[in-house]
Amino acid sequence: MPKVSFYMTVRNGERFIEQALKSIRAQDAGYWEAVIVDDGSSDGTVSILKSAAAQDARIRVVYTGGVGRGRALNRAVSLCRAEFISNLDADDIAHPQRARVLLETMAKNTEFAVMAGRSQVFTSDHMLGRFGDETSQLIIKDVTWRLTKTNPVGHSTCGVRRSALRAVGGYDEGRTSQYDYDLWVRLALAGERVGRIDVALGAKRIHRDQSYERTAHLTYAIRALTIQWRAIQGLGANK
Repeated sequence: MPKVSFYMTVRNGERFIEQALKSIRAQDAGYWEAVIVDDGSSDGTVSILKSAAAQDARIRVVYTGGVGRGRALNRAVSLCRAEFISNLDADDIAHPQRARVLLETMAKNTEFAVMAGRSQVFTSDHMLGRFGDETSQLIIKDVTWRLTKTNPVGHSTCGVRRSALRAVGGYDEGRTSQYDYDLWVRLALAGERVGRIDVALGAKRIHRDQSYERTAHLTYAIRALTIQWRAIQGLGANK
């Protein structure tokens, strides 16, 4: 039985998904699985995924006709077998120690439902700099209250307790963006705590095709403020 389940949704991600998969397979601990939902790709993504699953039995792939990201995320989570689950976007990269660091940190700090790390940012096919050794002393900060100001959790750097996620109904399938920020706020409003460690557990790729860049910035900002206001009302702003 896997101890950490990576999960991923992808649609037409042939440009970058091989690097994302490679970063999962490079984990320094072998007790992971990867559940990937292909949400109706029409490019070479399907071929890449079939090849990856054939090479490594820990990679499981499910194909849909295009159900939307919210439903695809929930489908992926439903297939995860581990209690500790960790999202990786198809255009991002996981730190090779990520599964081990998240498992050890969350197993020792049971008060947190979500544990995030920092994210390195890169803008090309190659990272700007290299990951460091993240096995040094890990200092955890409770950042639950910061949800009233911003989203302090990088979706591709965090671990989540699957039981807590399912208890709040999973991702909101009615949304079209900011699935993660909305989820963290709902978890916090349910009494769960969000932690963060000051180590880089992932690398975030910035490129013109990602959903944020395709979204009108004003609309995106308004949606973020709506989530933030819910957090302020439920958690309070004066922390």
